[in-house]
Amino acid sequence: MEWVISSIKAIHFCIILFTLMGWAIPHRRVLKIYLYFVPIMIIQWWINSGTCVLTNIEYALKGIEAPKSEQQGAFIKKILGVIFDTIPSDQAIQIGLYILLGIFWTGAWFHWKKAIKKKVTY
Repeated sequence: MEWVISSIKAIHFCIILFTLMGWAIPHRRVLKIYLYFVPIMIIQWWINSGTCVLTNIEYALKGIEAPKSEQQGAFIKKILGVIFDTIPSDQAIQIGLYILLGIFWTGAWFHWKKAIKKKVTY
């Protein structure tokens, strides 16, 4: 069971990397996936009370019945805990994420439009 939990954490980390870096990948299909993926991810957060479904699965597999308030941004908070001494508030994390996602999504859109204009076929 531990390998399943580790796999979920790895998938979660890959999603974060894709969300942070996918906008800059100069490949039309990747950009198109990114343009759909980010809004779907945000909608999933809204529907799931600010929690990623992968976090829900991880907690369920561990047998932990943590309230949603503890699960909100749990994976991001773990990463921020490694980077910073003090973890920002939930509201600050949420605002920061939405701003970053908006900037990255806009960058992906401009890259995609540029590729369409140049008729790049990759």
